[in-house]
Amino acid sequence: MITRKSRFEGSLMGVRVGDGMGMPWESMTAEQIRERTGGEGVQTFWSPQQRSDAPKWAQKLGVLSPGDSTDDWQLTRATAQSICGAGRIVLE
Repeated sequence: MITRKSRFEGSLMGVRVGDGMGMPWESMTAEQIRERTGGEGVQTFWSPQQRSDAPKWAQKLGVLSPGDSTDDWQLTRATAQSICGAGRIVLE
């Protein structure tokens, strides 16, 4: 049986994996990504080092390894921890 908890955990896993896979491609268009990947798109973890044309802010990602997470995951995790700690969502 799929529980609410397993759905919640699965959604967090999706954010974490998506962040790790998408991190090297931030700010690129779908066309640029297809061009860079030979038309296959992103199917695995890539090194941020593969982007010699990255904007200045993205060049700092060079300290990360393939699959590492960014602040996108860190903020999602902090939000989830807050929701779990409170036991509910407080919109105000």
